[in-house]
Amino acid sequence: MSPLDEAIIANDALPERERKTNIDLAEEFNTSEATVRRHRRALKRRSRDELTRDEFFDLPVGAITKRGKTVRLADGSYEKIEYRPGTLEMEEAKRLSYEDLEPVFQEPLLPKVSANVEDDTLIVCMADFQVGKALEDSTPVLTTAGWKRHGDLRPGMSVYGRDGKPKRILAVTGSTEQDLFDVTFPEGRVLRATSGHLWSGRRYMHPKGDTSRWEHREMTLTTAEIAKITQMKSGRLRPFKVWPHLPVELPDADLPIEPYLLGFWLGDGRSRGGIIAKGAIDRDHLLTLGHEVKSRDGMCAVSVDGLTTALRLAGLRDNKHIPDIYLQASSEQRLALLQGLMDSDGYCSPKSGYIEFSNTNKAIIDGVLSLLHLEGVAPKVTTAIGHYGDVQCKQYWRIQFRSDRPMFRLARKATHQRPSTERKDHRLSVIDVVPAGRGMAQCITVEGGEYLAGRELTLTHNCASGGGTEDTVRLVRRAIKDIADDILFRGPYNRIILADVGDSTEGFWNVASQAQTNDLSLTDQIRVVQRLYAEALRTLAPLCSSLYYVAVPSNHCAVRVGTGKNSRANAPDDDFGIMISRNIEDILEDRAGYEHVKFFRPEKWEEAVTVDAADGTRIGFTHGHLAGSQSKVPTWFRDLAFGRRSGLYDARILVHGHWHNFGVRQVGDARWIISCPSADRGSDWWTNISGDSTKPAILTFEARAGNASAWELYS
Repeated sequence: MSPLDEAIIANDALPERERKTNIDLAEEFNTSEATVRRHRRALKRRSRDELTRDEFFDLPVGAITKRGKTVRLADGSYEKIEYRPGTLEMEEAKRLSYEDLEPVFQEPLLPKVSANVEDDTLIVCMADFQVGKALEDSTPVLTTAGWKRHGDLRPGMSVYGRDGKPKRILAVTGSTEQDLFDVTFPEGRVLRATSGHLWSGRRYMHPKGDTSRWEHREMTLTTAEIAKITQMKSGRLRPFKVWPHLPVELPDADLPIEPYLLGFWLGDGRSRGGIIAKGAIDRDHLLTLGHEVKSRDGMCAVSVDGLTTALRLAGLRDNKHIPDIYLQASSEQRLALLQGLMDSDGYCSPKSGYIEFSNTNKAIIDGVLSLLHLEGVAPKVTTAIGHYGDVQCKQYWRIQFRSDRPMFRLARKATHQRPSTERKDHRLSVIDVVPAGRGMAQCITVEGGEYLAGRELTLTHNCASGGGTEDTVRLVRRAIKDIADDILFRGPYNRIILADVGDSTEGFWNVASQAQTNDLSLTDQIRVVQRLYAEALRTLAPLCSSLYYVAVPSNHCAVRVGTGKNSRANAPDDDFGIMISRNIEDILEDRAGYEHVKFFRPEKWEEAVTVDAADGTRIGFTHGHLAGSQSKVPTWFRDLAFGRRSGLYDARILVHGHWHNFGVRQVGDARWIISCPSADRGSDWWTNISGDSTKPAILTFEARAGNASAWELYS
């Protein structure tokens, strides 16, 4: 190894802020920057060749996952550690090695159902689990203890949710260096997040090919998914809009000046004292604030007792602005302040109903914007140069918005205010998503699933709920319990088919950013999935005369030796979903009470398998990615049947996953094609490319006499 190679290795081991650049190394060794880059590439190739092997799967570590991440510790130092989500529920679900399957099946199985039941078959479809997400550390977040950096948030602190109420932080991951993106909203609002961070909102869209059915779709998307939307030029792909929020509920503050009076003074008061002047049309209202001191030329002026002293003590004389204490006041106090501002310097258009506030004082404008953000209002801000005749005056700012709360006390203005509408007044469409380099970011888990981030209080999604492993585990376990309860209520089945239709693990190869968006290493993903399927089998096995466990290969579960679709390591059966099926079959071998459980997997070079329902109805299972698109699934099904592949030639029902949506249709001679939804709450990939969507769920249906029926979605 050359001295330059040794220097590169030593340099890369330093914390990022202490590392030398390639140019610095080139100058130190009197060589070119290109030579340094060439040596660095050679070292990377050598390190890949010398990777140790994973102890669980006996595969190269680099072929599985990025096992370590650089984490900033509380003392400011950096350490490379293995990432672990800090939730109790996941700690239980993660203990999923082969030996951990034993406790699932150690208790004796209840006596299986008598064979004298009707020939009904229930198919339980599980597909397409996923994981994720983080916001940049420097993002300001409003907590019950004031503003904090996102990277400084810790469990036990409370942030604010969509309903404006405090939400306790349940867990944080610690900061890791990740690729970041600037998510841009109107009026210059920007939040910096990772590609896998989640956002709650909706889009106005229609299913592909049907422009007659435009509708609003609720969804939760990742930053990367929203980026695709902003880059597409299509009439059916309207902008993604983040949900608004209700007024933030803060406690009453001990304010030095009554908020309505302060607002009125900020708009029409004299900077040096407690005199307020306004048009004589509002004389009666002004007299409620103070006593009249003069009236001339259509103007009325009142003096408010004690106001001058109060302004001086509050640091407001000759320094008009909204003090921070008013931005930390209760919703009713903030509303009173806004009403004073609007009654003095505000305007409501009789034609449009829009509320406007204009002022030349930037400090007041910034304060009004902060008040509106706390109220959950997304205002529009413009600037212009004022004119008096031909004379150019000062620059001023104009704020336009609508609100459901009464913004005026003056009757002549209040009569024009109109209720807000989402279509016109929800201005948080995502304009653009652009790369912002690398930086430190961390995930937080918040009760309720959503929280407000940034100075503008933009609603963003819980990093680990509403998407991610923890939420998926919770959904699957709840769904299996509900399915079992329904079977006990309706009566047992002759046969239950528990179908893994693919992508039960996420993998890291198909999309380059997935190593950053997943919240578990692949090893732990597999252990989680293995435990879920074992628990599902154990729960359903006593409720039928026979149970079939079906597993098929898929694109995300395929074992690969590198990135890209063409890097498959072996035959299609070299698949993590198939491996999980084999592990469970091994643990059940010769185990009393499970004699009625059978396992089905495709032949080595096949990617589909066909099994029989209790009455002989043939049901085919495949992942679906080989069809190329969902619209081509019927043609693909027909061609496989024509070629008599995988037994599909006589299947009456074809079940597939991959497309993340629930769908049922009949093709050919009344053959059924059934598409399974994803169990991941943050999976909206299919929605982005098609306009169609399905809430995350586990699908069940019954099969008999060549027909599929009794569809149920459990979530």
